[in-house]
Formats: sequence, C-alpha cells, structure tokens
Amino acid sequence: MAERFVGSLGHQHQTVLSAINASSSGDIITVTDGRTYTERLDDIQLNDITIRSSRTNPNNFPVLRLFFNSNTLNHINNWVFGAVIMEPNSNSRFTFNLKNITFRRCVFRNYDYLCACDCQAGRVKRFESCVFHDFSDYVFNAQQNYSDQALVVRNCTFHNCVRIFRNDFHNGENAATPQITNSVFTASPNIAPDVQDGAQQPSNKRYWLMRQFRHCTFTNDPQTTNSQLGAECLVNINENVIYAQSGAKAQPGDFKISNNPAVRNSGSDALGYSPDLGGLSRTSPYDRGAWEFDGEPPPPVKKKILPYINYQGAF
Repeated sequence: MAERFVGSLGHQHQTVLSAINASSSGDIITVTDGRTYTERLDDIQLNDITIRSSRTNPNNFPVLRLFFNSNTLNHINNWVFGAVIMEPNSNSRFTFNLKNITFRRCVFRNYDYLCACDCQAGRVKRFESCVFHDFSDYVFNAQQNYSDQALVVRNCTFHNCVRIFRNDFHNGENAATPQITNSVFTASPNIAPDVQDGAQQPSNKRYWLMRQFRHCTFTNDPQTTNSQLGAECLVNINENVIYAQSGAKAQPGDFKISNNPAVRNSGSDALGYSPDLGGLSRTSPYDRGAWEFDGEPPPPVKKKILPYINYQGAF
C-alpha cells in the first residue's frame, strides 16, 4: 500500500486523476489543499482506493467535481471517500453507481440528484457522518434490484433537500430495507413522496420505508403520521435548537450541532461513525447528525427517548 499526495506545486500530483493513474489497489490518495478539482475519470479499472483530504475543518475541504464514464462505473470496486466536498460535474448529472462505495465526513451540495442506480448486494452505498444540502431533486433513488441493507445512512444531516427518497426502496414488510440511523432532516419536508405501491395502495411502500428510520430527528412531519416512523424518532424540533446559530447555512461547518440540543447524546447505541467538527471520533454515546463542535461539556446522556412526541426543543 502506498500513499500519494495531491496538491499545489511541490507535491507528487497536481490532479486526482494523475494520482489514480499512478496507484495500485489498496493505495491512499490524500488531497492536501482546498482547491476545486474538476476532472473526468474515464476507463479506470482499479479497486480498493481511498481518496481523502488531510484537512479537519469542513469549510476547507477540497471540492471534487468528478465525472465517471460508464466503463469506469462498471470496473471499480470498494472505493472510500473521506473529508471532501462533492459537487456535480457540468459534463453530466452524476450518479454514484459504483460497487461498494463508502463516504465518511463528506459534504454533498448543489445536486439535482445524487444516487440513481440499482442498489443491490455487491453494490452497497455507505454514507457515514455526511452532510447533504441544497438538492433541487431527490437524493436517493432505487430503480431496480434493491437488496437488503444496500443503502446505509448513519449520522448524516440533510438540509434543504427537495426530496430524499424516490421510487422502489421497499417492497413490503419482509422485503429489502435500507439502514437510516442517527440522522437529522431539516427544511426537507418531502422525505419519501415518490415511494409508491401503485394506484391501489399508493403509500404502502412509503409506510415500510419510514419505519426503517431509527434515532432520527425531523424539523417537520415527514409526510407521514408519526406512528410510521421507526424507533426513537423526534419530530418538530426547531432548526435553531439543532444547530449553532451562524446565519445563513452556506458553509459545511455551519451544520455543526450546538452544545445542548435534544439531538446530542440521544442516538442509538449501535456502532456509528460520528466525528466532531475537528474530525475526532465521538465514541459513546452516538449523537445524531453529522458533526458538532467542541464547547461546553455535553448534557447528560438521554436514553429511551419516547418516540413520536413533539418535544419542541424542550430539553
């Protein structure tokens, strides 16, 4: 395994593509600056690659505008992205139809859609401690061949996303289910408006999809009755109770969790990757949302929060 560095003059590589072309399976590509990289990745055939930033402040993450052609999508596997900002490439609407891909502490912004693909066993998508904001259309779309737990969303924050889930993410009680845990949804009222089951039962699939949410927080009722949400979900928590006040949320760091909101120390005890703003991992308990900032000592641990109660930031 080798580590290759991408950055300004004096580094091994000035582009992500040149580092990829020089890499072998298992290598790590570290981007050291905060520049924007607009690149095409054509005909890449490489597995087990990590592309990450060396930076800890999300406002200074490098911006990756990558375009993968179809041949690359079909011939790479087990890629990991860490601490980068992902934006659409003007050459194409981007889809992460990649086999077994993981994103940790990444920011996705300004997309019309992100993931439109068949999510199946061998093509698992994992999003851990990521921020999604300012989407003009859906974030996740499963059009066919959806497999159990082929989509994993943990400790993520969604803000100002027109729609989150689209199409067939769940076929019934015993069918495949995504994992959606410890996440926060603000200014995103249309969680699953397009998940339907045909004219006879238009909300059946949405019903089962909404039950997969665990330990999540919504700033409004996500187009469903509260009883359909999964375990320990909070609704109608005001946004300013969740985030530190920093004006208009234009920078990734603005989505940091404030010192004493209800979402801190109220997540699942299941394993989840949940860093603070500086990139250090929070271990136990697992808070909701993508990241927080160092400040006052956290409030006492809150476990066994009753589901579906309108707390209105009462903690």
